[in-house]
Amino acid sequence: SKKNLSLTDAQFRQRAIDTITNVQRAYWDLTFALRSLQVQRDAVTVARTQLEHNKRLVNEGQLAPIDIVAAEAQISTYEQNVYSAIEEVSRAENNLKNLIAENQKAAIWSESLVPTDPVDLTAPGVSLPEALQTAMENRPELQQSNVLREINQLDQRYFKDQTKPAVDLVGSYGFT
Repeated sequence: SKKNLSLTDAQFRQRAIDTITNVQRAYWDLTFALRSLQVQRDAVTVARTQLEHNKRLVNEGQLAPIDIVAAEAQISTYEQNVYSAIEEVSRAENNLKNLIAENQKAAIWSESLVPTDPVDLTAPGVSLPEALQTAMENRPELQQSNVLREINQLDQRYFKDQTKPAVDLVGSYGFT
């Protein structure tokens, strides 16, 4: 029973880690989607600037009129990418809301989520042996595996004891 309780604790820890990891991943997916949207909008702005530049060069006779058509096609492509990025932002935001809201009627569903944590691109300053040691000590699935192994060893001893012959001694006394 104690081993089964340890196993339940390890399973709970694993589920908590999985939940936290999924929320963090959804948060950073939303951050990435918002940055991607900004990049796509900037690309449209640059493409429009390029179109204006090309129009001036065509008016001056330095470019062929087909270059204007190519620039307009490029703007259309970038605008399509903006719409795809907006869809991805919506999908990432809904995914995060699903993970943190208790149900679809929660107040958070009517709000727009805006990530506030800055993106830290620095590599952690941990050496490989230290990282491996920490990982091996804190892996709940390894802990679960060890507890299951101990439970199996206890079961093996118990069932081995069950194969031994049993002697029952019954005694009584009385007045006659």
